Amino acid sequence: MTRRSRTYQVGDRVITYNAQEGTITDIVRDDDGGSFCLVRLDHMAGEYAYDFTEITYLRQLMNNKTIKAEPVLSGH
Repeated sequence: MTRRSRTYQVGDRVITYNAQEGTITDIVRDDDGGSFCLVRLDHMAGEYAYDFTEITYLRQLMNNKTIKAEPVLSGH
């Protein structure tokens, strides 16, 4: 059984509001009917709880990445 919340699911690669990349390891429902996800960050030990408003799909961010252009030099 795959545990889902909104469009996120266990195993999704995400980036947090503070620019940490990681993988969703669990989606937890609390007693009040709310939910949050546990994320294992790539560069830190342990799992951390995040609200769904605090994460973004990593692939979505990479698809929208702006490419830095070289400055145009005037020939004059």
